[in-house]
Amino acid sequence: MLGFSYILGALSLASVVSSTAILLPLYSWPEDNSTWSPVYKAAAAHPDILFQVIVNPDSGPGETTYPDDSYIASVAQLNSYSNVEVIGYIPTGYGTRDISSIKTAIATYSNWSSYKAENITISGIFFDEAPRTNDDTLISYMQEVSESAKSSSLPTVVFNPGTKLETGSAAEYFKAADLIVEFENSYSTWTSIVPADEISDTYYDKAAILLYSAPLTADYEAVVHEAQGMGLGAAYLTNGDDYKTADSLSKVAASFVQADGDTVGSSSAGSTLPSAVVSTVASTAVSTVASTAVSTVTVTAVSTVTLTAISTVTVTAVPFQHANAQAK
Repeated sequence: MLGFSYILGALSLASVVSSTAILLPLYSWPEDNSTWSPVYKAAAAHPDILFQVIVNPDSGPGETTYPDDSYIASVAQLNSYSNVEVIGYIPTGYGTRDISSIKTAIATYSNWSSYKAENITISGIFFDEAPRTNDDTLISYMQEVSESAKSSSLPTVVFNPGTKLETGSAAEYFKAADLIVEFENSYSTWTSIVPADEISDTYYDKAAILLYSAPLTADYEAVVHEAQGMGLGAAYLTNGDDYKTADSLSKVAASFVQADGDTVGSSSAGSTLPSAVVSTVASTAVSTVASTAVSTVTVTAVSTVTLTAISTVTVTAVPFQHANAQAK
């Protein structure tokens, strides 16, 4: 029989592995190191949340070897947080852009790691305007740019078609990417659809949503709770429509914490436990209680004890870290 220490271990592991990240397009230009201060504050306040921050100097890395001094200082500040992953923006024109120019942009981002004075290492690539169709040529195109990024020490690859992948194409696209944005639309649109219909089956943990035009008075927590309940890989809401402001970030991060606290069987850092883990924990707890309880304990009482035991387990969150981060 599995011991209760196994139950605690399963809970702890699940809370880390299944966490939904914040995928933040940060397209504003940092005039000085205070421009991105909402991001720094959120990352520092929530070390148990992974922030995947997409930077975009000039619809890509720009033409220079390194960005300017203000951009360097701001990216270095992002890299000082162990729970922040900085990802470079590159558009693909839905698979029509010359692939050699994309590889040049990838090489430029990769070379940022050679800058000596500051840590401006980029940890991955966000391929915007990604194709979604079940077309062998386009699938091969995205596989090639993904491999180019990964072989250039940019291991995290995100595709953004902005909508659900075409039937029959999901397996190949998801094999090439670590995360795919399958829903990028307005907050009002999200609240009017059935979310499960917008994400490819069996790929929830590698899918992301980006919602724009979400008023600061909107119910961010409900969206985050839904994303975590689905087991999505990442989510973000912005009150703007161009990702030029991070005004909503503090509310998004707070919603992650609140939604986590409202989820039975999850830690303050994690998302809903996978059903297999919950089933194992519940059945183990029932067996343990049943084997030690007196004969007068009823099934109802055992169920109550089991649910209470699971819901009151406290799991210490382990802050996210990636290889290119420097601890702050």
